[in-house]
Amino acid sequence: SLSDAQRDENRVTLLWYESIGARCMNSSLSPLCECHSAYFVGASCRESCPGLIGPIAGYDAEDGGDEHMMLKINASLTLVESAEFTFFVCSGHGECDIEHKRCDCKQGFGGADCGTQFAVFSYDTILIVLWFVLFTICVVVLVLSIVWVQINKHYKTIRALSPNMTTLFTIGLILLCLGTILYLFHPLNDGVCIVRNYLYGVGAIVTIMAPLCKTYRVAIIFAQARNLRRIEIPDKQLLVYIIYATILETLLCSVYAVFHQLEGGVQPLYWSEWSRVEYVCNQTPSVQYISMANYFYI
Repeated sequence: SLSDAQRDENRVTLLWYESIGARCMNSSLSPLCECHSAYFVGASCRESCPGLIGPIAGYDAEDGGDEHMMLKINASLTLVESAEFTFFVCSGHGECDIEHKRCDCKQGFGGADCGTQFAVFSYDTILIVLWFVLFTICVVVLVLSIVWVQINKHYKTIRALSPNMTTLFTIGLILLCLGTILYLFHPLNDGVCIVRNYLYGVGAIVTIMAPLCKTYRVAIIFAQARNLRRIEIPDKQLLVYIIYATILETLLCSVYAVFHQLEGGVQPLYWSEWSRVEYVCNQTPSVQYISMANYFYI
């Protein structure tokens, strides 16, 4: 079977005069070999592309044999039939260029014989722990700062900072930290990509809008003061502006989530130089356009 051939077990036993890859044709000077397949070459038909697996007896290419895998016979000729036996060239994971006796590997496989399967990228445990601890400390400090501001907001100097807007600004920073912590866990999946987009988007909007609204209020008050007019813009009004901006950002993130799934979700990104495959959030044009629109909005 294919599995046995890959493990070099249960070898096919043949009599000395039986042939697999060629037919012997006698001449007056020396034996001649007529190769059964164009993918067996050389004087004795023993040469082929690297990563030759076989012979395999009784392999059914339609249902994949006992391995339940479908290897389609196409231009790549990954599967080669010779007599009643089957071979796989390039370890079954590449196209055989018999003229130069080399393999053109399929995505996710490398090496001269295409026998090296790419490793799935993930961060080292040490880096994950280090960054997790650092961002967790940031979150704890931000939470404590919110508590401190709310406890001391009765002081005049703290009231001048607009405690409610400062609290919203800090909450936005916390969301950004949580989104970064979530990204540490590779390989990525659809849930991580979508949730991280919400955390980054909503976090960025709240972080930007809170000080922006506070600056807007100060500018309006000073502008009206020049005209000897007194105007008051309460936190409730500024909070309405922030809610509107957050709702629009949530809608953009929802559109991103829908298109991300419609376009197939996470995608593999192959790094041949490092023999690695990294799973990244969807990179199709429609999803990228939505992401760009989201960045422009922020």
